[in-house]
Amino acid sequence: MNEIDDHHDDQGDLSALFSEHRRERIRALRDLPASESLTFAARRTLYTDRDAHVRAAAARRLADLAPGAAAIESWLLDALGDRSPLVRDAILRALARCGSPASSAALRGLVERDEMWWIRRGAICALAAIAGASELETFTRALGDPFWRVRHAAVKVLAVLGARDVAIRDEILAEPPSDALAFLRASWGPVALETPARAASRSELPAHLLDPDPAVVTARLLVDRLVSPLALVELLCDPHAPLRVLAANGSRFWDPRYRAALTTEESRIPHVVTTVHRLLDALGDAAGARHGGARE
Repeated sequence: MNEIDDHHDDQGDLSALFSEHRRERIRALRDLPASESLTFAARRTLYTDRDAHVRAAAARRLADLAPGAAAIESWLLDALGDRSPLVRDAILRALARCGSPASSAALRGLVERDEMWWIRRGAICALAAIAGASELETFTRALGDPFWRVRHAAVKVLAVLGARDVAIRDEILAEPPSDALAFLRASWGPVALETPARAASRSELPAHLLDPDPAVVTARLLVDRLVSPLALVELLCDPHAPLRVLAANGSRFWDPRYRAALTTEESRIPHVVTTVHRLLDALGDAAGARHGGARE
């Protein structure tokens, strides 16, 4: 009997993983001693727990239980399609610690297609950790991501890779000219970027609305009511919520010229899908009929 009790104490009380309370399940994942039983229990939790915070905690603990184990890497990859970005982010961080180049294809897919910008950014960092310069093409393509924070992550990774290897630096700079490559060429090494300016060469906005500070753009837009409605489409996906609301507000968005703009949704651009759907829903069925089925 004593031997059974001692074995139970070594394994910890796995029953806490079935608690009705989320915090208790998370605490158990964090504090229970490492064991084979906990490893398989954490896998079950990652796959089946109803709470995203608990699933994320399971991913984090799995990375601690057997670093470098191919089985755990496979389990994490199987869960990488989790509907919660919180869980996907935790899995990416776990793979960055315990993954191998075998995960590269899955991470590459997230860099290219995940609709959440911070998941694309996390996938870049994880890919850099496990694959390094072998994914140079992926990092270079990420310089064209719709969101600046993702591009920023790609620049930081390329800066580190280029600082380590002159040959890699030359290969990166052989790409078509861009602002990012000009920056890398001028100051190679791990760096922190300043707030990026809006891309004037590709913008329909007037010059005074190209300020990099969205609060400044919001204030100026409140005063200037004569901005082209078509130009304001660019602001529907701005990270600054008051600016998105201001750009989407008012009868100007009944203009039929928005039909083309509102149907060219890019899921990777932050906020654009949510904002466009909310805008179209607000127009109502009558507006759809009025503009020849703009809601279709």
